[in-house]
Amino acid sequence: MNGAGMQLRTQILLLVSAALLMVGVSVAVPAWMLLSAQARLVVELRSQRQATEMERVLDQSARPLVEAARDLVADAAFQDAMARRDTQALRGILTRWRDAQGSRAANLRADVKARGNEVMAAIPAYRAGEQLVRGGSLLRDLPPGGVARGVMIDESNGTPWLVAALRLENGLISVAVPFEAPLGQIAARLGAAGAGLTSLDGQRLGVGTEGFWDGLGQPGRLRAEQATFRGEAGERRLMVATDLASPAGVPAARLLVAQDVTTEFQRQDLLTIASASIFVGVVLLAALLLYRRLQDTLDPLTRLSQTLRALASGDIFANAEAPRRKDEVGEIALALDALRDSGLVLDRLKTRERISASRHQVLIGAELRRLASVLDGPEREEADAMLRRLEQTPDAASAILAEAFERMAAGVLARHHRLAELLEERTRDLDVVRTALAERMQLNRMREEFELARNLQLSSLPSTFPEDTAFSLHAAMLPAKEVGGDFYDFLMLEGRRLAIFIGDASGKGVGAAVFIAMARSILRSAIARGATPAEALAQANDVLSVDNPTMMFATAFVGIIDLVTGRLSFANAGHNPPLLLQPDGQRVWLDGTRCIALGVMEGFDYSAAEVMLRPSDTLLLYTDGVTEAVAPDGGLYGEARLSELAATIRQDPGKLVAAVFADIAEFEQDEAQADDITMLCLSLMPASPAAQREAAATAAGAG
Repeated sequence: MNGAGMQLRTQILLLVSAALLMVGVSVAVPAWMLLSAQARLVVELRSQRQATEMERVLDQSARPLVEAARDLVADAAFQDAMARRDTQALRGILTRWRDAQGSRAANLRADVKARGNEVMAAIPAYRAGEQLVRGGSLLRDLPPGGVARGVMIDESNGTPWLVAALRLENGLISVAVPFEAPLGQIAARLGAAGAGLTSLDGQRLGVGTEGFWDGLGQPGRLRAEQATFRGEAGERRLMVATDLASPAGVPAARLLVAQDVTTEFQRQDLLTIASASIFVGVVLLAALLLYRRLQDTLDPLTRLSQTLRALASGDIFANAEAPRRKDEVGEIALALDALRDSGLVLDRLKTRERISASRHQVLIGAELRRLASVLDGPEREEADAMLRRLEQTPDAASAILAEAFERMAAGVLARHHRLAELLEERTRDLDVVRTALAERMQLNRMREEFELARNLQLSSLPSTFPEDTAFSLHAAMLPAKEVGGDFYDFLMLEGRRLAIFIGDASGKGVGAAVFIAMARSILRSAIARGATPAEALAQANDVLSVDNPTMMFATAFVGIIDLVTGRLSFANAGHNPPLLLQPDGQRVWLDGTRCIALGVMEGFDYSAAEVMLRPSDTLLLYTDGVTEAVAPDGGLYGEARLSELAATIRQDPGKLVAAVFADIAEFEQDEAQADDITMLCLSLMPASPAAQREAAATAAGAG
C-alpha cells in the first residue's frame, strides 16, 4: 500500500475516531448531567426535609416556653406590677416563676419589656446592652397575644438560645432555653450522624452533637450551602445547611447537619462504572468492525488510484485489475475503463480543436482589420500594431487577441466613466436646485405658521376693555419675535371686584408662549374659583414646578381691586413692581411682596399685601421689556424714564400705553427689540361727592 492510500486511510480513521469521541461525549455529558440532577434532587429533598423537621422541633421545643410565659402573664401580681411599671416587683415575680419551673429553672432566661422596648426586668440580670430579643419590630408588628419564636445568639459568649416571645397589651415577655436539646432532637429525627450551629459567616458557636466537629476544620471554609466529606470510617457524609431566624424573622445562625449518604454514592458510582464499561465495549466493537470494512474498501481503491495516476501521465493502456463489484469501488473501476477507452477520442478532439482555433483566429483578425479601418488617431495605430503582431506571431494569437479585447474594453469603460461623471455632475446641480426650492417652501410654511401663531396669541389676549363708571382700563403687548412670552388679563368678579394679571416667561418664542399660556390659564382659573392672589400664585407655581423638564420660569403679578372701597389686594411672583400714580403727583412703586418666580420650586407660599386706591389714582403694570429696552449706545430705558413719562399722562390709560410704546421706539431708534413689551394700565374715575361719602362709609364699616 503506497503513501497516498495510507494517508486517506489515516484521515478516515481519524474522522471515525473523532466521530466516536463526539458520540461518547454526547452520551456521557447528558448522563453526567442526569446523575448530577439526581444528586441535586436528593440533596434538595434532604434539605427540605431538614428544614421541615427543624421547624417542627423548634415549635415543639418553644411550646412549653410559651405556655410558661402565658402562666406568668395570667398572674394577677404580674399584671399589677406591669401596670405600675414596678421593676423591683417584676424581678421578684420572675425569680419565683423561674424557681417554679423545676428542672428547667437552671438554664432558663427571661425578660420583660415595656412598649418602648425598655427592659423592665430580666433573669438573670443583664449587663449593659444585653437583651434576649430586639423587641422593636415585635412590639410593632405582633398583635396582643401573638407569639414569635426563633434563635438568639448571646453577644457576650456566642451561645445560642431558643427564644419564645409573647406580645402583651403593654409590652413583651421573652423566655429562652439553651439550644443543645433542640439540636439533639433535630439530629435524632433526621437520623443524622451529627449536627452543629455556626454564625452566618461560618464561625463555630460551640454547640454541636458529640463528635460532630471532629475533623471538619473551620466551617467557614464550606463555601456552598451543601458539601460532601468523608467520615472517620471512610463513609460519605453530606453537610446540609439551613438558616435559623430570630423571633423578628432576621437570619441569626446556621444549622449544619451531617447526613450519611454512603449508600446513595455507592449506588451512583456502581451505575457510573457499569454505564462506562458498556459504552467502552460498544465503541471498541464498532471500531473493530469499521476497521475491517475500511480495509476491504480501501485496498481496491489503492490500486485504482495507481491506475488513475498512470492515465493522468498519458498511459491510456494502464489496467486497474480491480474486482468488479456492485458498489462504489466497482463503479470507479468501470469509470476508469471508460476513461481509458476515451483517450483516443480525446486526442482526435484536440486535433479538431486546434484546427477550429486557427479558423477563429483568421476570422477575428479580419474583424479587427474592419474595426481599424473606422478608427482614428492613436486608436487606429494601436489596432494596426496588433494586426502586425498577429501576422508575425501566429502561435501567440490567443494572447494578442486577449490583449486587444482588453484594451478595447478599457477604452469603452473610460468613455462610459466620462459620461457617468458628466451625468453625475448635472444630477448634483439639479439636486442643489431641488434642495434650495424645498428649503424655500419650508421657510415660507414656517413663516405662515409663525404668523398664524402670532395672530392666535394676540387674539387670545383681551382686545376690548370694559366700560365702567368706576374705572378705565387699557392694555397692549408687542412680541419681540413671532410669538411672545408675555401676557396680560383682567376678570370681573362678584361684588364689584376686578382682577388684573400680568406675566413674563423666561426666554422668547414658542416655548415661552406655551409656558406663559399655561401660567395664565391656571391663575385665571384659580381667581375665578375664589382664590386670593397669593393662593393663585401658589397653585400656579406647584403645577408649573412639577412637570418642567425645560427648567423655564415665569414672573407674574396678580391683584384684585374692590371697586367700592378702592382696596387693592395683590401678590407678586418676581415681577417688576407696578407704578401707582396719585393725583397729588406722588409716584409709588408697589414693591412689598416680590417672591420667587413661578416654576422654580414647588411648595412655596407667596405673601400678599394691600393698598387703598383713591379716585383718580392710576396703576401701571408692565414687563421688563419696557425698562430693559436698549438704546444704540447700550443704555437701558429704566424705571426713572418710565415714571417721568407716566406722570404726564396718568388719567388716560390708552394714551399712557401708546405714549410709552412710542417713547420706547424713539429710545431704541434702529436697535432690534430685545424682549416682549407688555403693559396694562388702570385708572380710577373721580368720584362724585355722594359716591365719596358712600365709599368713606363703606371703608369705615370695613375697618
